[in-house]
Amino acid sequence: MLGKVLHINPTSDYQGNSKRRGRGGALKTVLRSFNQNSDYSDISAASNFLRKTNWLINQLNQGEDTLNLDFSIDEFRIKVDVDLRDLSKLSRLLYTVHQMGKDKQTTNSFVAVVSIDIIEKPRNLYEPKFKLDTIREFFSRIKDLKISSDISRYDTSLINILLEGIINNLYNEFKLLNFAIIEFIRVLTLQEISGKTEPTEVYDAITIEKIYSLKG
Repeated sequence: MLGKVLHINPTSDYQGNSKRRGRGGALKTVLRSFNQNSDYSDISAASNFLRKTNWLINQLNQGEDTLNLDFSIDEFRIKVDVDLRDLSKLSRLLYTVHQMGKDKQTTNSFVAVVSIDIIEKPRNLYEPKFKLDTIREFFSRIKDLKISSDISRYDTSLINILLEGIINNLYNEFKLLNFAIIEFIRVLTLQEISGKTEPTEVYDAITIEKIYSLKG
């Protein structure tokens, strides 16, 4: 496994300081150190995979135990942390999502933390298209509700209102993100991650862990 892979953009929070760069040169992965279990070809393959997703990579850190990935798709800033200590037991990914304005300033004062099961990737899925229309609708609903305080997974009545009629599509959009991130981890670490079968109930596979407001 790599000792540390870094791609650092000086902006590391959701306070509206990010400057978007051209997609063509968005990902410049810098190798700091690696051990005998990895070589440059592993890093190059992982970098090439992220380029194909057409994501804007804001930050990429890999330590001995954790992979931290911070990226943007359209107006969404998305962060995910992956525990690398035992990938065979990895069953869920946790996303922190914030919607930014066209000027990369805050357009929605809320951040959503969402966890989703890792599902076995279908064989016929080659290059998923990342359309976040339902995530966009989800944030629009948060804004329309004029929520005055943080929401936890236990505020089921509010969460049910937010998810009504869109939960299946929301799950599918996060599931495609999962497929891409798991494939990136596989290419980077040369380890396989086994996914679950498709759930019979979508509510069992995706959880709105928290919705909180940004202060200041």
